Amino acid sequence: PFAMASTNSMNVSPSLAKDGTSDTTCTSTQVKVGHDRNDPTLRIILVRHGESNNNIHHEVSREAYLRNRSSDPSLTVNGKKQAQQTGDYFKSGSNKLIDNVDEIFVSPCLRTMQTAEPIAKALKLSAIVWNEIYEVGGVYENGEGRRGLTRAEMKGMFPTYTIPEDQVAEDGWYDVSLNKEPRPAGRERANGVFDKLKKQAMEATSDRTIVLVVHGDFIDFLLQSAVGVEGTSRFFPCFNTCISVLDMTAKDTMILFHNSIAHLSEDLVKTHALGKC
Repeated sequence: PFAMASTNSMNVSPSLAKDGTSDTTCTSTQVKVGHDRNDPTLRIILVRHGESNNNIHHEVSREAYLRNRSSDPSLTVNGKKQAQQTGDYFKSGSNKLIDNVDEIFVSPCLRTMQTAEPIAKALKLSAIVWNEIYEVGGVYENGEGRRGLTRAEMKGMFPTYTIPEDQVAEDGWYDVSLNKEPRPAGRERANGVFDKLKKQAMEATSDRTIVLVVHGDFIDFLLQSAVGVEGTSRFFPCFNTCISVLDMTAKDTMILFHNSIAHLSEDLVKTHALGKC
């Protein structure tokens, strides 16, 4: 089951302003709920990557995006600033709901690995590459699959990361036979990740907190799994480097808050056009 404080607490039309109040610029949710603290809890902190070069192309037009997109884009200058401010926020300890992190997992895409770097440094943890949490659609160019970063490239760019041998091969990690991953397949993959996380929660003997540095559509589908929604795209849209938190126990799953950008300076908040999602 999925638990919320109340139906009024989750209004999917207002968004959270910088001061914690609501405005109407983008869908967002801030819900703080409690549950039986006698049950061990798996707390999952979801962080979307910073602004990427593909995000910039998408803001211009759909045509510009299709013409200029990269199969595995890097962060922009602003995206790197967003990532650093996110790391600083974790380090500050100002939000007790994201304290005491035990592990950080990262999608093998370049933009997420770049975003995770200042967060992992702030937490004094080695980010662990998990090849099931990549963005819906995968790594592709003109509809054809690409392998993504190789193991050597990852080690060279991110020497402090943990790269399990079963997650990244010498020639890359993405299954090129998928080409551009169909959205139903991406939803099924997100559902599978949710099931794995739920299994961890059910088997837990003590509280544990993890961070997943991932992607907007993946977060959307993962949270849809939590609330039992099917067939609705971008029910949970995300700003760049937004933070969402959910708690899992053996009995229930609860979203504590979604799409928070309280850690970003005003000049780095993306709230317009396609840049928000």
